[in-house]
Amino acid sequence: MYKQVVLVSLLAVTALGWQQNRIMPLVPLEGGEMILEWVPGGEAVVRIAAESEEDLEHVRIFRPDGRELIELATRNGGGGLAGLEVELREPDIARLLENFTGGCYDIQAATVDGRLARGQANLSLDLPAAPRVVHPRPGELVPASNLTVYWLPDPSAAVYELQLEQGEDDGLRVRLPPQRRSFEVPHEFLVPGTPTILEVTAIGSNGNRTVTEVAFTTRP
Repeated sequence: MYKQVVLVSLLAVTALGWQQNRIMPLVPLEGGEMILEWVPGGEAVVRIAAESEEDLEHVRIFRPDGRELIELATRNGGGGLAGLEVELREPDIARLLENFTGGCYDIQAATVDGRLARGQANLSLDLPAAPRVVHPRPGELVPASNLTVYWLPDPSAAVYELQLEQGEDDGLRVRLPPQRRSFEVPHEFLVPGTPTILEVTAIGSNGNRTVTEVAFTTRP
């Protein structure tokens, strides 16, 4: 069903039988969250995260109606996961909405010493409107210096995030208040004559993210 599954600190993912008949003291999973991110015209992702003071070796996540969403187990040399971060990807938003419902998801895990860890995470399917970038435009050739990015703000956004990348460098990422509609790129940050990727992300009050990507090139 899913195109990709990623666990931080995970060296192997396998499907193993769940040990239903063991009685284990409960360990809380804290900070559970589910964030939906969508690139219009591209893929949609649900990110699931939770924190644990105990290492985890087997995780199951259940839908609001009780059906299992995914089962994961780890083998990484005797240890487990120090917390959980999972990405479930779909090729587009329509496919994702077919496979997910909004509501409370139950997270269960076994710790490496045999205890049961449990937590919850809420998923909202409400997305902020995609940012409408006015400048630069896709494929445009722009000056490497004195570049100002402009977009049209939308009341559905609680915050905006802007990211610029050129090649393999770390790029630039800033967060801006929702009333902002422009950002002046620091002088001499952009390399002349270089393909550049701009991402302007609208982040809703529920944490969900809608990303507009613009590819352009700086003048030599």
